[in-house]
Amino acid sequence: KENKLTKIIKQDFLLRLGSMTAAWLIWFFAAYQAGIVEKTYSVPLEITKIPKNVVIQEYSPKEVKIKVSTRGEDSFKEISVKDFKIDLDFSKLQSGVNKLQISKNIITGPANFSIISFEPATLLLTAQKYYPAEIPISVKTTGKLKTNLSLIAAEAEPKSLKVWVPEGVEASTEISTEPIDLTDKSESTVLPVTLLLPEGWRLADEAVSVSAALTIEPTK
Repeated sequence: KENKLTKIIKQDFLLRLGSMTAAWLIWFFAAYQAGIVEKTYSVPLEITKIPKNVVIQEYSPKEVKIKVSTRGEDSFKEISVKDFKIDLDFSKLQSGVNKLQISKNIITGPANFSIISFEPATLLLTAQKYYPAEIPISVKTTGKLKTNLSLIAAEAEPKSLKVWVPEGVEASTEISTEPIDLTDKSESTVLPVTLLLPEGWRLADEAVSVSAALTIEPTK
């Protein structure tokens, strides 16, 4: 009988212990979850680290909504959208519409924050690729000098320019200047000129300035 009683006592003890443990675990996880706070940030997509031979024409969306969680409301006080980064890879862009996937492993945020979800998961981006070329500059003129004068030379400085030509477009043999009116010219001169770049072309150096040197002499 003692053995049977002891067995009953042990079973009752284990049952009580199990019930207490289960109750404690339920309380613990409930209390832990109660301390979890979620918040959503609208993080702008930064189109950076673009290859030199690519121009981004349009992209959508402009931002990604990222939902994060951490313990305690106070943890969010010093956090802003600037603390989140989306590291997209633009190295394989092609001319036309590109579809880039946004995944969790390219999103970084503050330590101790968990990323719960984000949307959208796809970025649509329109790009134009270019190839480099160096093209001579051709100085163009209009009108006529006085009858006793002759235009000996019209030269550009610099003589050629490095440009970016759209992929799929053949590079022309020259870049023309806007025509210089000769009717009011009576001597050699150097003056700034405007280039007539073909549509879609880009200068490698956007700050470059071009001049034209006109050599004018009396007619012999």
